[in-house]
Amino acid sequence: MSLILDALRRAESERERGKLPGLRSDPGPADRADEAALPAVRRLWPLLLAALLLLAAGAWLAQWWRGDPAPAAATAQPAPPLAQPPVALGAEMTRLRLPDPASAPPVLEPPPLAPVPEPRIPKLQELPEALRRELPKLVAGGAMDSEQAAQRMLILNGQLLHEGDAVAPGLVLERIQLRTAQLVYKGQRFTIAY
Repeated sequence: MSLILDALRRAESERERGKLPGLRSDPGPADRADEAALPAVRRLWPLLLAALLLLAAGAWLAQWWRGDPAPAAATAQPAPPLAQPPVALGAEMTRLRLPDPASAPPVLEPPPLAPVPEPRIPKLQELPEALRRELPKLVAGGAMDSEQAAQRMLILNGQLLHEGDAVAPGLVLERIQLRTAQLVYKGQRFTIAY
C-alpha cells in the first residue's frame, strides 16, 4: 500500500511542479538540490547589488565630470554660462560652462599674406664699374654647403672662410649657398658664382 501512495505522491508532485509546494508535498531530489544552492545565491545577491550600484554611481560621476547633462535633464534648458572662473568650495569645485560651439559666432581668419619677394641681389658683373674697380680680384676655389651656418665653408682667394669672415678690408663674406656666395662691400650686397 505504501508503494501505491508513494507513486501517487510522485505523480501529484510532478503535476504540480512549477506551483508553490504545499504542506503535504514531498520535495523530490531535484528540489533538494535547488534548496542546497539557495544559501550560496542568498549570500551573493548583496554583492551583486553593491556592484550594480557602484557601476551606476561611476557612470553618473563620469557624466558629471565631462559636463554631460543627465538623461532626465536632457529636455531642460541649458544653464547660462558662468562669468566667473571656477571657485573651490571645500572638496567640490564649481565648473565653468562654456557656450555651445555651434551657437558661437564664426571666427573670421585674416586672408593669408602673400609672400614678399626678396629684393634681387645683383651679381658682381652687374655692379657699377667704379665699385667693381675698388674690389680685389675674387677667385673661388671650392665650397662646402651645409644646413648649419657654422659648417659652411668657402675657399676664396686661397683663404678658407666661413660666413661673417672678412675677405679684405671692408669686404665681408655674408652667406655661402650651394653655387653662389653673397658678399657685402660698403653696404652693397652682391653675389659671385663658383
